[in-house]
Parts: sequence; structure tokens; C-alpha cells
Amino acid sequence: MDWAAVVEVIDDLGGLDLNITQGEMNQINKYKKDVDGVTGKNTPNVTQYGLVHLDGTQATTYARIRKLSGDDFKRASRQRIVLQAMLEKAKKANPATLVKICNSVVDDISTTLSLDQMVSLAKDVTKYKISSTTGFPTDLTTKNMPRCGDTVIPADLVTNVKKLHEYMFDDAAYTPSQTVQAISETIVNTTGITADSAKINTSDYNETVGATGTDEIQKGSETTGGTNVQ
Repeated sequence: MDWAAVVEVIDDLGGLDLNITQGEMNQINKYKKDVDGVTGKNTPNVTQYGLVHLDGTQATTYARIRKLSGDDFKRASRQRIVLQAMLEKAKKANPATLVKICNSVVDDISTTLSLDQMVSLAKDVTKYKISSTTGFPTDLTTKNMPRCGDTVIPADLVTNVKKLHEYMFDDAAYTPSQTVQAISETIVNTTGITADSAKINTSDYNETVGATGTDEIQKGSETTGGTNVQ
């Protein structure tokens, strides 16, 4: 799904109510032009922060923010917040709106589902629930690598793939394939990062607060856009 499709879906849902910080508001206003360049829209500035109503372009730009503290970890968290908010809004939408959304985005997404299958799934949206969210890799660190720049590195890939299977399939006994093991070994040899290396705590970004917005608002912050990585 491209950004134009995300904008269209959110607009069809009537926009999203999200908690944003002052820093996030400033970033939305600075970079919304990039999304407008794709959609051809002329989106107005967001003039308030806290609990605000965002249209499709504004909410999509919010989901793309990476310039504030928290970097890509916080960016992924914002994207999960938007997805949760979209789901909650879709649950309140009438069937005609859901069918319209499916018809609108079918040409902007890559999927093996037919339009009829998409519509059928959309009509059951009230039954769906995002029970938890997390990021991958779970155990990681960052490092400035030659020719690659700042890089997120799993510590190590085999360990993370095991944890992923346990999280998704409740399979603690899973053994990663030889391909995964070979890639993991290459990463270790290239970066020097192993399963025993010091890791970054990303727990602040893995479990978002859902449709109510960023966790800083819940803690009373007004100007920061993310929690510093320790």
C-alpha cells in the first residue's frame, strides 16, 4: 500500500483523533508537503497539539516522522498508533463506507486478495482486535557502519527469529533455518555484534498506547516527540 492509499483510507474514515506533541505538530507542518506532492492535495497546517483531529495527509505525515528523539523506533510506534486508530474508526464506519474504501484502494495496494474477499473481510471489521504490538528485531543495537551509515543490527538474528516465532506462533521450540543461521553469521562477522553485545531498550516503543496517541502525552509532556533511547 502506498502513502496515497493510506491518505485516502483515513480521509474516507473521516480523519483520526490523535494525541500529538508540539514537536510532532511542527514536523507534520514541515513535511506534509512531501505527502501532498504524491496526492496533489494542499493540506492546511495543524495549529494545535494535544488531542487533535488530523486528516489523511496530516495523519500519514505524523506516521512518517523520524526526526525527533526515538528515531525509527518511535516512527514505527507512531505507525502502529495510526493503524490502531484506523481500526477503531473502521469499526464505527457504515458498510457503504467500508465498501467504498475497498474500491478506492484496490488499485493502490499489492495483495493476493480479490476485491470481493477484501469487502468480505472489511464487513467483519468489528470482530478484529490488535491484541499487542511489537517491533522486530527485539534484541538489537545500532552502529554507524561504513558505506551504510546508521544501522539497526540484530543481536543476533538467530535469537531474534526464535523470539519472533514464539511471539507470533507461540512456538518456543522453533529452530531457525540454515539460511537464517548463515545470514546471522554474516551479520556477526560484518558488524561484530553478537547475542552477548549490549542492547538498546526499545520497550518504550514496542507497546504503543493505541488510538489515544503518543505515550508522552499520557505522561504530561508537551514539547518532546519521543523518549530518549537509553
